[in-house]
Parts: sequence; structure tokens; C-alpha cells
Amino acid sequence: MGDYFIHHFLERSKASSSQPAFRYKIGNEWISYTWGDIYELCNKVISFLDKATKEGSYIGILGKNSINWVVADYSCLLSNRISLPFHIWMDRENILHHLSFVSLLFVDTDFLPLVKGEFPDEKIITLDKRFDNYKFIEDLYKEDIYEDLIGNYTREITSDEITTTIFTSGSSGSCAGSLVSQESLGFEINSLKKLLLYDSTSDEQMVFMPFSQTLGRLAEIVPVAYGFPTAIVNLVDAERLAVDMKEVQPTVMVAYPDYFIYLRNAFEQIFETAPLYKKVGFEAIAHLKLENNKLAKKFKDLIKNTVRRYLGKNLKFFICGGGNLDEPIINYFENLKMPILTGYGMAETTGATHLNTLEKRKNGSVGLPLEGIETKIGADAHIYLRGPNLMKGYLNDVRKPSFTPDGWLRTDDVGEIDSEGFLFVKTHKNQ
Repeated sequence: MGDYFIHHFLERSKASSSQPAFRYKIGNEWISYTWGDIYELCNKVISFLDKATKEGSYIGILGKNSINWVVADYSCLLSNRISLPFHIWMDRENILHHLSFVSLLFVDTDFLPLVKGEFPDEKIITLDKRFDNYKFIEDLYKEDIYEDLIGNYTREITSDEITTTIFTSGSSGSCAGSLVSQESLGFEINSLKKLLLYDSTSDEQMVFMPFSQTLGRLAEIVPVAYGFPTAIVNLVDAERLAVDMKEVQPTVMVAYPDYFIYLRNAFEQIFETAPLYKKVGFEAIAHLKLENNKLAKKFKDLIKNTVRRYLGKNLKFFICGGGNLDEPIINYFENLKMPILTGYGMAETTGATHLNTLEKRKNGSVGLPLEGIETKIGADAHIYLRGPNLMKGYLNDVRKPSFTPDGWLRTDDVGEIDSEGFLFVKTHKNQ
């Protein structure tokens, strides 16, 4: 087997065919999809793609997190199409500009007004429901396909082939699509697998950030290497998310920085009306590092059990991305024995370049570099990165990447590296 996405997927779907891959809530019921199910659904969508588009075509995806979003993306990754997932917050002008590259568009019906009249109706497939005369992705699932089409694409893959795009956040202007090669995506999958961050047999992650965002995309793709299931949730209010967490009982939660601020405020409201001894214990544990004595342990167990009622009993750690998280928030959850693992990365690096792990983490830092990633601080104090996961450029060359002649990517961030190799991000050029 090779080291690219398709090889990991084929190995996973064969080894774990009957094991759960994704769970998605429809109404009040969680529907489970096995790796075998995902293989079959992708094979049927690829049959349609083979008839409607050419290899190397850009396929747009515009919608909220869903199982159909995953199938659309995986089908592109497995069939030599280039998926182009739009951020759900992108404005109409930005979306329409990039639609000029797209041969086919998978879209939630809520977003149809953004593209109606600007993109051919016959090239639109809805993701969330049947609507008017548009094709619906679940109608493709009903087709009888007897040929193993995915297997046809296990040819010799060139490392520089573009396989997908990841849009920048737009914090430095309009969103730009970073071109991700087979090598770059494969490197991310393999590097994160080597970290043994997850337990393939017992973990289940829940993702509370859009799959179109850089960390959300990794959370959607990396399960092919580990085999653990992923519970898909949409960006609803955090109160609804607490219900989902209690139902799913995930061991890992992937979320935005704002989610942890919400949780802290929610916990403080809970204990504000609690008996005095609980309130005092909570304040002490949340804001102080108590000595490891019997009294401290008693308080910690009390607080932990109360908090677990909101987060589920199985949660081991959080992964945070998509923005800066203040050190006091990290310390707050660390003291509650619910560590938040932060990292560093961007669309231009296909995701993570640095990550704190349970075994090696330092609060205030964004972790150690992944194996194969070089990091340095330039004379201008900016962070420079070099490695196999760097993008190949921007879609349509909308801007020029900040590469040095010897292959270093100059980031917008100012940082420091300590004596142990941990990276600390100090400021961003827009801050």
C-alpha cells in the first residue's frame, strides 16, 4: 500500500468494513455509517462523476457538515477530482469568483440563492434534501453499481498531483484556495498517525467546526488512518452541542476557541448557584493548582463528576484550532483535568505543523513540530516553515506565496522557539 489518501481509505475499508466510520444525527436519531457503507456510497458517486466530469476537474462543495458532505469530498479524493470546499461564511463575490473553476457543485439548499443564475442548474447536486428539479446526492446512492470503480484509481499516483484545496480564512483579505498535493495530504495523514494521538479501538471524536476549515478538514480525513468513528455535528449553539455530547459520549472533542469560553462561562454559572462548599472547591480547582492531597482529590472528583454531566463521562481531551486560545483558558481546563491540545498550522501547510500531545505539551505553546517539519525564526522575527506538507501555490495565483528561494514559507506570525523546541506564537501581523 502507498502513503496517499486512497491507499489509507482502501486499507481502512477492507480492514474495518463493518466498523463504524461516522455518526450523523437526523432528527433525534444518530445514524451510524460503517467504513463499508462509506466505500459503497463513494463508489456510486464516483460512477456519476465519471459520467459528468473529467479527471482533474474541480468539484465545489458548499454546505454544512453532514455525512453527504463527507461522501462528496471522499469521492473526489478517491477519483482524481479536485475537491473545492467553500467556507460557509464566504461572501457571494468570493464564491462566484471561484465557481469559475468548478465543473460540478455539491451544495446545501440554504446556499442555492448565492449561486442561482450564476452556475448551470444541471451541474448542481443538492446535499441536504430534494429541491425543485435539482439532482439530489442521495438519489445517486440508489443506483446499482456492480463495478469496483474506486479500485480503478489505484494507479501510479504522482506526488505533485493536486488532490484538493483548502481555503485560507480571509483574515488577510479575500479567501484564497491553497492547492494541496497528494504528497502534502499524505504527509499530514501519516504524520498524525505516527503521533498515536488516538486509540483506534476505543476513541470516538466529535467535530464542532466546519469541515471546510483547516483543522475541521483534518478531523474529517485523518480517521482513514486510525479507523475510529467520528460524530458529525453542525455549528449549532453550544447548548445543543452539550446534548449531543451526552448522547454520543465522545473521547475527543475538536472545537473552536469560542467553544471553550462558552464552557467556562457555563461551568461558572452552574457553580454560582451551588452549595458554598462546591462553589469554593470549584473556584480553587479551576483557578489554582492545588497540592495533590486527599482534600484536593475529593474536590477534584466532585467537580469532575459535575462537569461530566455536561460533557459525557468518556472525554479524555480536547483539540482546539481555528484561532488563538488564551493561556488562562488552557490552564483553566488543565486544572479541571480536561486538557486542551493546541497546535499550529494553516491552509498553506495542509493543516498541522505543530501540536501539543498528552505526553509532550507546554501551556502557552502550540507544541512541537511534526516529524519532517522544519521551523525557524527569521531575522524579521516571523515564523518560517519547510516540509512536505507545504501547498503548491494558490488557485489561479490570486496571490504570490511567501516562499524563499530555498523553500521556506514565511508566515504572517511572529514567534519564538524555546530550548526544548516548543513553538510560541506571539503576534499576528493583523493584531
